[in-house]
Amino acid sequence: MNSQPSVRYLGLDLSLGSPGYAVIDLIDNIPHLVTAGNFKTKPKHSLALRYADIEDQFTSLVDTYKPIHEIVREQFVSRIPDTQRRVFGAWASADRALGRHGYITEKQEHEVSPSKLKSKVGGHGKAEKDEVAAGVRRLLRLPDDYLFSSSDASDACAVVLTHLIEKGVLPSCQTSSPSRSSRRVRSK
Repeated sequence: MNSQPSVRYLGLDLSLGSPGYAVIDLIDNIPHLVTAGNFKTKPKHSLALRYADIEDQFTSLVDTYKPIHEIVREQFVSRIPDTQRRVFGAWASADRALGRHGYITEKQEHEVSPSKLKSKVGGHGKAEKDEVAAGVRRLLRLPDDYLFSSSDASDACAVVLTHLIEKGVLPSCQTSSPSRSSRRVRSK
């Protein structure tokens, strides 16, 4: 049996307070969790110090787990300008760390929307954090009682897994809803 070379993915669920990450190896089309976690920044520190901390933490992470073949991140949109600015500042900090190692993260095909993540890994478009974590455990063949350090860590795993589902490498955890023709119609 010819084994395919492994491909290493870095999944990012970025925020200012607790950016999440996951490193997943794909070996013979089977995902293997290498590590997942999150970094905490100190709310009392200035934004500049928090961004610098995120950059330092991601620099260390990439130093430890390189080479990375693909980087995938969760898309972020907020109607609150200050929230959006802070999260995009965290993105820029992670991008600087990755750029130091020659990684470019500007390709939109390497971004996963929250609704796709919930649908593909959590089972439906309105999946809660615990449902997403259960889908991650299932797809990574982890024990049902496996605990992630945070929902940011499980979400970062889900980012990579959603990307692999979209590429057709993994099956979706999506539950099918009854088709229109199979729904019961109440008669008057």
